[in-house]
Amino acid sequence: MEFSDGQDPYTRDDFKTEIEEAITRLEKANDVAQEAVSFHLARASGLFFSRFGTMDEFMMASEDVKMGYIEELNQREDEYAETDRFASYAFALFKMWVGTVIECDRELMVLFVERLGPFMNRGEKLILELLDEEENEKTH
Repeated sequence: MEFSDGQDPYTRDDFKTEIEEAITRLEKANDVAQEAVSFHLARASGLFFSRFGTMDEFMMASEDVKMGYIEELNQREDEYAETDRFASYAFALFKMWVGTVIECDRELMVLFVERLGPFMNRGEKLILELLDEEENEKTH
């Protein structure tokens, strides 16, 4: 991932500020918005790990695969922008995390873990609750 396209320099500091602002916005959102974004963050994470297995396996993938995955996240973000703003926001946040992984930026990865960890946990809990409800409906 290159921060500059030669015309409009986009620095790592700009990226860090964008990440911090996006996470702060989520932290300040109401409970319904936080829950919805948390659910979709956990979903995005689940899709990532079911596809790539581990972060290390993703990192060993070719640059074409990594950039292709970023483009897929862009497409999901855009598609959801029309129908589900919370899902769109979650995929935008997740795409930022993937960018930090691609860049091997430990500081920004830690920032994500520390500040988005509670939202990921909340989302995973929601997904598990939904799966339990579906299982209960099947058995009754």
